[in-house]
This record gives sequence, C-alpha cells and structure tokens, in this order.
Amino acid sequence: MSSSDKVRDFEEYFQQVAAKVKDISGLNLSSDKYDAVFTKSLRTTNLLNKQGSTSKQSHIAITGKSRDIFPYINIASYTDVDGDNAFKSFYVLKVKMTFYLSNFEYAKAPSVDIFAGKSSVDAGVSVKLSRPNNGPQIELGNTTQSDENSRVFRELFDEGDVLVLLKRKEQLHYDAFILRKDDVGDLPIDFIGMLKGKTVTTPVDEDSFEFPSQVGQDIPKAVAGGKNVIFYGAPGTGKSYGIKYFIKENGLPDYDPKVGNPLVFRVTLHPEYDYSDLVGQLRPSVKENDRVTYELAPGVFTSALKKAVENPDKHVFLIMEEMSRSNVAAVFGDLFQLLDRDSTGRSQYSINNELLANKVFGIGPDQANDFPVFLPSNLTIIGTVNTNDQNVFVMDTAFKRRFLWKYVSTNIDLAHFTNNAKIEIATDYSIDWAVFYQSLNHFIVADLGLAEDKQIGPYFINFQDEGKVDENGQPVLVDRKRATELVRDKLLQYLWEDVAKVAQNTFVDKKLFDDQEISCFADLYDKFGHEQVFSKDFVDELGIKAAKVKKEADFEHAEN
Repeated sequence: MSSSDKVRDFEEYFQQVAAKVKDISGLNLSSDKYDAVFTKSLRTTNLLNKQGSTSKQSHIAITGKSRDIFPYINIASYTDVDGDNAFKSFYVLKVKMTFYLSNFEYAKAPSVDIFAGKSSVDAGVSVKLSRPNNGPQIELGNTTQSDENSRVFRELFDEGDVLVLLKRKEQLHYDAFILRKDDVGDLPIDFIGMLKGKTVTTPVDEDSFEFPSQVGQDIPKAVAGGKNVIFYGAPGTGKSYGIKYFIKENGLPDYDPKVGNPLVFRVTLHPEYDYSDLVGQLRPSVKENDRVTYELAPGVFTSALKKAVENPDKHVFLIMEEMSRSNVAAVFGDLFQLLDRDSTGRSQYSINNELLANKVFGIGPDQANDFPVFLPSNLTIIGTVNTNDQNVFVMDTAFKRRFLWKYVSTNIDLAHFTNNAKIEIATDYSIDWAVFYQSLNHFIVADLGLAEDKQIGPYFINFQDEGKVDENGQPVLVDRKRATELVRDKLLQYLWEDVAKVAQNTFVDKKLFDDQEISCFADLYDKFGHEQVFSKDFVDELGIKAAKVKKEADFEHAEN
C-alpha cells in the first residue's frame, strides 16, 4: 500500500493534525466543522520553481484513496460525448480554499500583501480528475486555472514540507496550511482521515457551491463545428474579406478585423516560417536565485489552442494567410495528425506532445504521454492561397484533402460593387475599373490561353480614398488621375512579368501589349495613361465598353 492509500480514523487523525496546526499557527480547530483531513509531503515535482527544480508540472498530484477528499462529479450528463476516456482531465472544478495570515507568518512568507489587513483570505483552486483509466489522480492547484492567491500559497513550499487540507463538512470549501518539514515531529503524514472510514461519504449540496458558474446546470456546453478551410483564388479576389463574413456566420457575428478579437488569431506564412514559429520556441528565463530555466514561448497555434480549450463554449479561429508561400508539411509537422476531424469538429486522432501538453493543459513531462493533444470542436483553422504565386511550395494531396477548399471567384455583383473607379488607359479614353479588369481576365484566358490563376480580382487594387466615406457610408474613391496612377504602379508590372511574358510560351498569335510601341517595361510604364499601350486585339476586346471622353480640365497626366 502506497502512502497515499493510508486511511486513518477521522477523529483520531484530526486531533493529531489540529494539535500541530495550533502549535505552529495558534489556531483552534473543531472537528465538528470538518468531515475529512489530508496531509501530503510535497516532492520536488509538486513545487513551483523551488530549490533548483526543473519540473514543468504545474499542479500537485494526489493519488490513491486521498483523492476521496474531493467529491466526484458525474460530468457525463453535461455533454453528448460518449465514453469516459473522452474526458481525461478536461473538466475543471474550482473549489474554495482558505489561507490564514498566522500560517503565512509561521512559514516566513516573503510577502503577506494578499491579506490586506485580514486574518484570512480565500482562493479559487482548480481540481481535475485525470487519467481515469490509467492510474487516476487528482490534479490540484493548476497554475493556469487557479487564482493568484493559490500560486502565492504554493510558492511557500520547499521540498519535504507538508500540505495540510481540512474539508469543511458537506461543502466544497477547504482550509489549507503549510507545515515545515522540520516541525513534523511525530505527526503521521501522507494520510487521509474520513468520517466514515475508507469510502467517500462527503455529500455536497449544490447550494453550497462557492463558485456557482461551476454548478452542473450552469456549465456551458462545448460548441461544435470546427473546420479546416482554405479560401483560394486569384490575387485581389477578396479572400481575406471573405474570411470576415465566414467568421461572422460561424460563431462571431460581431467580428470586425479592424478592431480584432481575442478569439481570432492571425498569422502570415512565408518561406522561412517553420514549426517552431507555429507552435513556439524554448527560451531561457531567469527565475529567483538567478536560476535559468527554459520555457515555451507559445506560437500562434499554441495560443489559439489554449484559448479554445479554456473557452469550450466559444468559437475560436486561427487564420493562416498565404499558406502556399511556406512548406506547410514542415510547418505543421506532427500537428498534421490532428487535422482529421469527426462530425463534431474534434480531432479523430491525437498526438503526444510534451510542450503542448504542458503549455495548453498544464501537464508535466511525467504525464505527457498520458495526456494526448487534440483539436477541440470549437477551433477552426482558416487558410488563404493565391493560386498564381510564383514562389510557392506544393501542397501534397494528403494535406489538401484535410481542408475544405472554397473558391473565391473574380466575378462580382456589379450593383453592389463599391471599388469601381474610373481609370484612363490612354489620353481621352476612360473606362470603369470593373469593365477593364473583367475584359482583361477574359482576354487572359480566352485569347492568350493562360490558366485562370493568371487572372486578377476586383480588389487587386483598392481605389478607396484613404478610408473616406460619403454621407451614406459608402467609400469615396480617388479621382481618375490617382486611379490611373494606381493601375500604373500596382498592375502593370504584374501584367508584364506574369502575363505577357508567360503568354510568349503559349504559341498564340494575340498579344496583350502593342509590340511596335512597347519594347520594354520602361516604355510601358512611361506611356501608360498618355498613349494606347495595349494591342489592337485587347482594345477590340474592350470595344464599345471604353467610351471616348473629353479630357476634363482638372485632369492632368503625371509627368512620368
């Protein structure tokens, strides 16, 4: 029988413990106020960065019969998930725990500011049942899920010191004390004393819960529907804009990307982006006594996962822009296994990852293999891909099939299109941007024989005038001069390098630019807006869509 399995008669053991508490803190305790008492000598793994400990365990592990000091709660009635193993330690109960100033003074606490002149102070302390099918244990006082006062109390302990817990009768309320190892004397430690022997007989009325949000009927039900989605299409089609409405329709109706939201995480990938950027990196941290430890500085994925786990009743989104610009297989690494989801949105398969288990769930390295990492049903991963990028990494089929691919078309609803500026493609020739870009797209595919990914979207250029809006809240667009300059500065190089040059290899007769007038990009850049730089074939494509206009007095061409 392990020390944690030792059970003593409640009254006898209580009197022994109460006598020791009186000796060290001067408090008189009465047995009629309690129904259980527990002592535990703390090992290095139970401490918080003390005495050179390198443990990453963020809780105190309580095993054996001693677990019975915390009433068990039937969590199966609060969820539709089948199977006890599905819960692991995901259900967190927070109990009330009282600390005493006299005990802190006995322990020579470096600071007692938490008491603010009072003789006692309360804390909300987390209690989790973990590993239900493999040596179950209680995880007490997880630092990420307990109040600050709980952390202050735990920092008092050195290795070998004794934690004393007394459970108030029929309440989720505990009195907690520290007993220095040098003062243990003949007190038996690592025992539990229960009112009625070896069985759990400490009923708790729900009305006595000190934290009503933790009561069963008030526990928020986990939301479902997490997905892996990629928005793809030509540049400027409004993929990022479409993500905004996807998020609004799938859990965050008030989402505004300009303001941001703590439930939405965003990152842009690039060729140098790797797994450590996504998950996080170990970085040195100097603790007390100038001791250096290494802690995980979380990446965006870890932060999003932690937020989703801590808020199961809320939808959380991770946006990964420009996914094709990185080696996504290397970026995701072992996380690839998590992308298969069941009908609720939860990962069908899990992985063992010590760093994630510790950072997200507060699990120490000795338990990492018993606590698999998964994508919860409330976490959605959204990616974007520009189909015409030159410097791209190929996504393999295995990766692609784990995402929903939403194509963002270059077509628009002209009646509601607010980015339709007037541009001048040659002196005295004006045309709507919507007409120009759509004619250009048709010419690229039908006449030059290029793929659709060479087309451009309606938002390839933003013609809004520095965010200005009219009295109806509609965007105010730049004038024709400025719009023409934007086309020259943002579109021409793309057309020259990615369209015209590529079309030379298609063996078609038609050209985008007038070969006789345009011999190099410098010619194109200097003449655009002044002279007709496009080929007769493309001008014919525009046809009557380009109306000949009279040069306005306020329109002056740029000197360059």
